Amino acid sequence: APLAALPAIVGTTYFKKFAKQPCIPPKVIGFTVLMTVITCVCFLLIIRPLVIYLYSERYAVVGSYASLLSVSFCIHGLGDMFNRYLCSHGQGVSVRNASIANGVSKILGYIVLVALFNTNGAIATTIICDVIYFLCLIYSYVKFVKKEEGHEYEILPASGLIAKRYFNLRRQEAAPYLFHSSYFRYCTDPK
Repeated sequence: APLAALPAIVGTTYFKKFAKQPCIPPKVIGFTVLMTVITCVCFLLIIRPLVIYLYSERYAVVGSYASLLSVSFCIHGLGDMFNRYLCSHGQGVSVRNASIANGVSKILGYIVLVALFNTNGAIATTIICDVIYFLCLIYSYVKFVKKEEGHEYEILPASGLIAKRYFNLRRQEAAPYLFHSSYFRYCTDPK
C-alpha cells in the first residue's frame, strides 16, 4: 500500500535524527500528516472514477472498498512513523506489543467478522486493526516522551559515544551517563 509507505518513508529517513531527539519535531509530524492527508484525498477523488473508467460501472464497489482501505492504510503508515522513532530509541518491546495487538486483532477479526459480514467484515477488520496499531504506538510514544522529559542528548566527538544527561529540574544538577553501542559504561559524580 503506497499510502502507508509515505509516512513510513519519512520515519525511515529521519531514523538517525530521531535517535538524537527527545521527541519527534512538530514540523516533521505536521509535514507527514499533511502529506498523508493530501495523498489520501487525491486517491479518494481519483479511485472510483478510475475503476469505472478502466473496468465498468459493475465494479464501482471496488472503488468504495479501496476508499475505505486507503484511510486505514494512511493511519497504519502514520503509526509506522512513530514505530521508527520508538525503534531508534531502543523501544522494541513497545513496537512488538503494538504488532502483537495488531496481529491478534486481525486473526480474531478475520475469523469472526469475515464469517459474519464477508467483504465488509474484512474491511472493518483492517480498519479496526490499523487503528489499534496506531493507538498502541501513540500511547507508547507519549509514555516514552513523558518519561524522557528533562533529559538532554549530546553526541560526543568520540565515534559511537553518546552522552545522556539527566537533569534534576529542581537543583539543575547533571549526572552524565556515558554508553557505547557495544557495552554500557556508567560515570556519575559521587555526592
